[in-house]
Amino acid sequence: MSKQLDHNLVPSEIVQELWDMEENIDKINGSTERLMRLYELGDREAMEKIKPEVLRNGFRREVFELFRRCYKKNSEINANDIFGVWALNEYASEIPARQYQENLRTLKLYKLYDPDNPKEGDVTAPTLEQCQEILINTLTKEQLEVIMKMEKPTFQLIPITGMNRYIEAINSYKPIPDQKNFSFFGWAKERAFIVADGLEGMDEKNNGSIKNWRLSITEGAGAPGILEGENLNDTILDRCEWFQDKYQDIGVKGIDYKSYLLLIMKSLAKDFPEPIDNLSEIQENTWTIVTNIFTNYTDGITGGFWMSTPQPGISFQDKNFNFTAIEVMGRARFRTTIRINVPT
Repeated sequence: MSKQLDHNLVPSEIVQELWDMEENIDKINGSTERLMRLYELGDREAMEKIKPEVLRNGFRREVFELFRRCYKKNSEINANDIFGVWALNEYASEIPARQYQENLRTLKLYKLYDPDNPKEGDVTAPTLEQCQEILINTLTKEQLEVIMKMEKPTFQLIPITGMNRYIEAINSYKPIPDQKNFSFFGWAKERAFIVADGLEGMDEKNNGSIKNWRLSITEGAGAPGILEGENLNDTILDRCEWFQDKYQDIGVKGIDYKSYLLLIMKSLAKDFPEPIDNLSEIQENTWTIVTNIFTNYTDGITGGFWMSTPQPGISFQDKNFNFTAIEVMGRARFRTTIRINVPT
């Protein structure tokens, strides 16, 4: 008899659906453990009665084929493989499907991009199906593991255009009473334009149009927690170096300026706006590290946050790398992000 699988690794609804869709397999009582029991009993004949074509989509077919392949090889099912199939479907297909239209509505609300009437010169947004295909073909196992640890994995459809257009957009819709225009403190404005536009090859000739699109899955929690292994007592520089060492080789980054602005827009576009990184709320007393050592600066970074008083609004503020006051820097948070440029 084969070693029993960890049932927690296999989504119960998939096992139940595989079972319910095959009327010939009805001799074992139970619910979520039925398919597992077939495997444990080595009942290949019963398994072979399940036809791939009765399954409703490619994802479930792939899960089934994992089971069937293992039976034919008389080997144990690799539960991690099955869980990986589930994770890829959830984060590369299902989450984009649930959030794609919300992305378009937010872009339109803020006049950043109108899918029904794009501005002249704008590259049109990729379709949902294109986004799903890109994510499915690009996301790695290591990246999926990072996404699974996010409090609120958020799919983003990001126009690659100039920061001026983003700032005009975020100032065009102000749902909070007395909300001020977007503001910069210190040298954050200079860096925002140098980093956000310069590294994307933007210049005065093309920074007004959308020249391409980027997909992102990012941490979208209102007040993200600290990452596993992160030490709040370290300086921001030490934490940035730790972040780079931990994530750079697997293609995971911190959130950038434009992704952060879109995340703020999304949080304000709700019927009841709930701005992220609300420094005036005890339960959301965080700010997000927007630039870090990936920007090649050595003296500091930019923090993004929402301030409710004295006048509500969104801000970027410079933060010194070596500042260690825990009451200030202890509120700093990374938002892990996987970014993928749409192929042109």
